[in-house]
Amino acid sequence: MKNIQASALLISSLILLPAFNATASDKSVGGQLGGTGVGVQYTQKTNWSFIDNDQLQFKVSINGISTDDTESFELNGADYDTDLNLTVISAGVNWYPFSEGFTRNLYFSSGLAYLDSELDGTSESNQNFRVGNTQISAGDDFSLTVDAEQQIIAPYFGFGWGNRLSDRRGFYFQAEANFIVNTEDPDFRLQARDPNNLLQANDLAIETREFEDDVDDIYSTLTLTVGYQF
Repeated sequence: MKNIQASALLISSLILLPAFNATASDKSVGGQLGGTGVGVQYTQKTNWSFIDNDQLQFKVSINGISTDDTESFELNGADYDTDLNLTVISAGVNWYPFSEGFTRNLYFSSGLAYLDSELDGTSESNQNFRVGNTQISAGDDFSLTVDAEQQIIAPYFGFGWGNRLSDRRGFYFQAEANFIVNTEDPDFRLQARDPNNLLQANDLAIETREFEDDVDDIYSTLTLTVGYQF
Protein backbone atom coordinates (compact mmCIF):
# COMPACT_ATOMS: atom_id res chain seq x y z
CA MET A 1 0.00 0.00 0.00
CA LYS A 2 2.88 2.37 0.79
CA ASN A 3 4.33 1.74 -2.69
CA ILE A 4 1.03 2.74 -4.31
CA GLN A 5 0.70 5.88 -2.20
CA ALA A 6 4.26 6.89 -3.07
CA SER A 7 3.63 6.20 -6.76
CA ALA A 8 0.45 8.29 -6.70
CA LEU A 9 2.36 11.20 -5.14
CA LEU A 10 5.10 10.92 -7.79
CA ILE A 11 2.52 10.82 -10.58
CA SER A 12 0.80 13.94 -9.31
CA SER A 13 4.05 15.89 -9.09
CA LEU A 14 5.60 14.63 -12.33
CA ILE A 15 2.60 15.25 -14.57
CA LEU A 16 2.38 18.81 -13.28
CA LEU A 17 6.03 19.60 -14.03
CA PRO A 18 6.54 23.02 -15.56
CA ALA A 19 8.10 23.50 -18.99
CA PHE A 20 11.89 23.53 -19.09
CA ASN A 21 14.18 25.71 -21.19
CA ALA A 22 15.64 22.81 -23.17
CA THR A 23 15.51 23.16 -26.95
CA ALA A 24 14.70 19.45 -27.48
CA SER A 25 13.06 16.75 -25.42
CA ASP A 26 15.36 13.91 -24.41
CA LYS A 27 13.46 12.54 -21.41
CA SER A 28 9.91 12.03 -20.18
CA VAL A 29 7.93 11.16 -17.08
CA GLY A 30 4.42 9.79 -16.92
CA GLY A 31 1.71 8.26 -14.81
CA GLN A 32 0.63 4.74 -15.65
CA LEU A 33 -2.50 2.61 -15.30
CA GLY A 34 -2.82 -1.03 -16.30
CA GLY A 35 -2.87 -4.67 -15.34
CA THR A 36 -0.14 -4.18 -12.72
CA GLY A 37 -1.95 -1.25 -11.09
CA VAL A 38 -0.93 2.40 -10.99
CA GLY A 39 2.60 3.72 -11.21
CA VAL A 40 5.14 6.05 -12.73
CA GLN A 41 7.56 5.78 -15.67
CA TYR A 42 10.77 7.61 -16.59
CA THR A 43 12.39 7.42 -20.04
CA GLN A 44 15.67 8.86 -21.33
CA LYS A 45 16.83 9.05 -24.94
CA THR A 46 20.25 7.49 -25.54
CA ASN A 47 22.91 8.08 -28.21
CA TRP A 48 22.88 4.43 -29.24
CA SER A 49 21.58 3.36 -32.63
CA PHE A 50 21.06 0.13 -34.55
CA ILE A 51 19.97 1.61 -37.90
CA ASP A 52 19.69 5.06 -39.46
CA ASN A 53 17.10 7.39 -37.91
CA ASP A 54 16.03 4.98 -35.18
CA GLN A 55 15.79 5.85 -31.48
CA LEU A 56 16.77 3.85 -28.40
CA GLN A 57 15.44 4.85 -25.00
CA PHE A 58 16.27 3.71 -21.50
CA LYS A 59 13.16 3.11 -19.39
CA VAL A 60 12.43 2.46 -15.70
CA SER A 61 9.01 2.12 -14.09
CA ILE A 62 7.36 1.12 -10.83
CA ASN A 63 3.76 -0.07 -10.58
CA GLY A 64 1.64 -1.56 -7.84
CA ILE A 65 -1.81 -2.59 -6.78
CA SER A 66 -3.39 -3.37 -3.41
CA THR A 67 -6.94 -4.69 -3.06
CA ASP A 68 -8.93 -5.91 -0.06
CA ASP A 69 -11.91 -8.30 -0.04
CA THR A 70 -12.16 -8.69 -3.80
CA GLU A 71 -15.16 -10.95 -4.42
CA SER A 72 -15.40 -13.80 -6.94
CA PHE A 73 -11.71 -13.92 -7.81
CA GLU A 74 -11.34 -17.25 -9.65
CA LEU A 75 -8.55 -19.61 -8.65
CA ASN A 76 -8.32 -23.12 -10.09
CA GLY A 77 -12.00 -23.19 -11.03
CA ALA A 78 -13.42 -21.86 -7.73
CA ASP A 79 -14.35 -18.38 -6.50
CA TYR A 80 -12.45 -16.77 -3.61
CA ASP A 81 -12.64 -13.59 -1.57
CA THR A 82 -9.09 -12.28 -1.88
CA ASP A 83 -6.59 -9.67 -0.75
CA LEU A 84 -3.89 -8.89 -3.31
CA ASN A 85 -0.66 -6.90 -3.06
CA LEU A 86 1.52 -6.56 -6.15
CA THR A 87 4.62 -4.49 -6.95
CA VAL A 88 6.43 -4.56 -10.30
CA ILE A 89 9.68 -2.64 -10.91
CA SER A 90 11.13 -2.83 -14.41
CA ALA A 91 14.13 -1.44 -16.28
CA GLY A 92 14.88 -1.87 -19.97
CA VAL A 93 15.01 -0.26 -23.39
CA ASN A 94 12.46 0.88 -25.96
CA TRP A 95 13.57 0.70 -29.60
CA TYR A 96 11.84 2.83 -32.25
CA PRO A 97 13.03 1.43 -35.63
CA PHE A 98 10.82 3.62 -37.85
CA SER A 99 11.18 7.35 -38.47
CA GLU A 100 8.21 8.46 -40.58
CA GLY A 101 4.44 8.56 -40.44
CA PHE A 102 2.25 6.79 -37.95
CA THR A 103 4.79 4.01 -37.41
CA ARG A 104 7.47 6.39 -36.09
CA ASN A 105 5.84 5.98 -32.65
CA LEU A 106 5.84 2.18 -32.86
CA TYR A 107 8.47 0.55 -30.65
CA PHE A 108 9.68 -2.75 -29.24
CA SER A 109 10.63 -3.14 -25.59
CA SER A 110 12.71 -5.55 -23.51
CA GLY A 111 14.41 -5.67 -20.13
CA LEU A 112 14.18 -7.10 -16.64
CA ALA A 113 11.31 -6.91 -14.15
CA TYR A 114 11.20 -7.49 -10.41
CA LEU A 115 7.82 -8.88 -9.36
CA ASP A 116 6.70 -9.11 -5.73
CA SER A 117 3.18 -10.45 -5.17
CA GLU A 118 1.14 -11.76 -2.26
CA LEU A 119 -2.39 -13.14 -2.44
CA ASP A 120 -4.62 -14.33 0.41
CA GLY A 121 -7.93 -15.93 -0.48
CA THR A 122 -10.82 -17.76 1.19
CA SER A 123 -13.27 -19.85 -0.83
CA GLU A 124 -16.82 -18.55 -1.11
CA SER A 125 -19.43 -20.73 0.56
CA ASN A 126 -22.20 -20.63 -2.08
CA GLN A 127 -20.53 -22.81 -4.71
CA ASN A 128 -19.72 -26.35 -5.73
CA PHE A 129 -16.05 -27.11 -6.38
CA ARG A 130 -13.44 -29.83 -6.07
CA VAL A 131 -10.54 -29.99 -3.66
CA GLY A 132 -8.20 -32.70 -4.86
CA ASN A 133 -10.41 -35.76 -5.39
CA THR A 134 -13.26 -34.56 -3.13
CA GLN A 135 -16.36 -32.73 -4.33
CA ILE A 136 -17.44 -29.85 -2.09
CA SER A 137 -21.09 -28.74 -2.26
CA ALA A 138 -22.58 -25.32 -1.53
CA GLY A 139 -24.23 -26.52 1.67
CA ASP A 140 -21.16 -28.11 3.20
CA ASP A 141 -19.57 -26.57 6.29
CA PHE A 142 -16.21 -26.11 4.59
CA SER A 143 -13.82 -23.40 3.48
CA LEU A 144 -10.38 -23.39 1.87
CA THR A 145 -7.76 -20.71 2.50
CA VAL A 146 -5.03 -20.05 -0.06
CA ASP A 147 -1.86 -18.01 0.56
CA ALA A 148 0.41 -17.42 -2.44
CA GLU A 149 3.68 -15.48 -2.56
CA GLN A 150 6.06 -14.83 -5.42
CA GLN A 151 9.28 -12.81 -5.71
CA ILE A 152 11.13 -13.11 -9.00
CA ILE A 153 13.47 -11.21 -11.32
CA ALA A 154 12.41 -12.08 -14.84
CA PRO A 155 12.96 -10.95 -18.44
CA TYR A 156 10.16 -9.15 -20.23
CA PHE A 157 9.47 -8.23 -23.83
CA GLY A 158 6.75 -6.22 -25.49
CA PHE A 159 5.68 -3.63 -28.00
CA GLY A 160 3.82 -0.34 -27.92
CA TRP A 161 3.00 2.98 -29.50
CA GLY A 162 3.81 6.52 -28.37
CA ASN A 163 6.42 8.65 -26.57
CA ARG A 164 9.09 8.87 -29.28
CA LEU A 165 11.16 11.81 -28.07
CA SER A 166 11.66 14.64 -30.55
CA ASP A 167 12.39 18.37 -30.70
CA ARG A 168 9.01 19.26 -29.20
CA ARG A 169 8.22 19.32 -25.53
CA GLY A 170 4.72 18.54 -24.31
CA PHE A 171 2.28 15.91 -23.16
CA TYR A 172 2.15 12.44 -24.68
CA PHE A 173 0.03 9.29 -24.66
CA GLN A 174 1.51 5.79 -24.73
CA ALA A 175 0.11 2.24 -24.84
CA GLU A 176 2.24 -0.84 -24.26
CA ALA A 177 1.68 -4.61 -24.12
CA ASN A 178 4.26 -6.49 -22.05
CA PHE A 179 4.96 -10.16 -21.48
CA ILE A 180 6.86 -11.19 -18.34
CA VAL A 181 8.46 -14.63 -18.40
CA ASN A 182 7.54 -16.53 -15.23
CA THR A 183 10.86 -17.94 -14.02
CA GLU A 184 9.55 -19.52 -10.80
CA ASP A 185 6.10 -20.62 -9.61
CA PRO A 186 4.51 -18.93 -6.60
CA ASP A 187 4.75 -20.60 -3.20
CA PHE A 188 1.23 -21.89 -2.38
CA ARG A 189 0.06 -22.74 1.14
CA LEU A 190 -3.43 -24.23 1.54
CA GLN A 191 -5.42 -24.72 4.74
CA ALA A 192 -8.91 -26.21 5.07
CA ARG A 193 -11.61 -25.57 7.66
CA ASP A 194 -13.21 -28.99 7.52
CA PRO A 195 -15.09 -29.87 10.75
CA ASN A 196 -16.91 -32.77 9.05
CA ASN A 197 -13.69 -34.34 7.71
CA LEU A 198 -14.78 -34.25 4.08
CA LEU A 199 -11.26 -34.24 2.67
CA GLN A 200 -9.08 -37.26 2.16
CA ALA A 201 -5.50 -37.36 3.39
CA ASN A 202 -3.85 -36.26 0.11
CA ASP A 203 -6.50 -33.84 -1.19
CA LEU A 204 -4.63 -30.68 -0.14
CA ALA A 205 -1.40 -31.93 -1.74
CA ILE A 206 -3.26 -32.66 -4.99
CA GLU A 207 -4.94 -29.25 -4.91
CA THR A 208 -1.60 -27.51 -4.32
CA ARG A 209 -0.12 -29.19 -7.40
CA GLU A 210 -3.16 -28.15 -9.44
CA PHE A 211 -2.69 -24.55 -8.33
CA GLU A 212 0.95 -24.70 -9.41
CA ASP A 213 0.02 -26.23 -12.77
CA ASP A 214 -2.57 -23.47 -13.33
CA VAL A 215 0.05 -20.69 -13.17
CA ASP A 216 0.83 -19.10 -16.54
CA ASP A 217 4.32 -19.44 -18.00
CA ILE A 218 4.07 -15.85 -19.27
CA TYR A 219 2.27 -12.97 -17.55
CA SER A 220 0.74 -10.52 -20.04
CA THR A 221 -0.13 -6.93 -19.15
CA LEU A 222 -1.44 -3.83 -20.91
CA THR A 223 -0.35 -0.41 -19.65
CA LEU A 224 -1.53 3.09 -20.61
CA THR A 225 0.67 6.11 -19.87
CA VAL A 226 0.02 9.85 -19.92
CA GLY A 227 3.03 12.03 -19.29
CA TYR A 228 5.24 14.95 -20.26
CA GLN A 229 8.29 15.13 -22.54
CA PHE A 230 10.94 17.70 -21.59
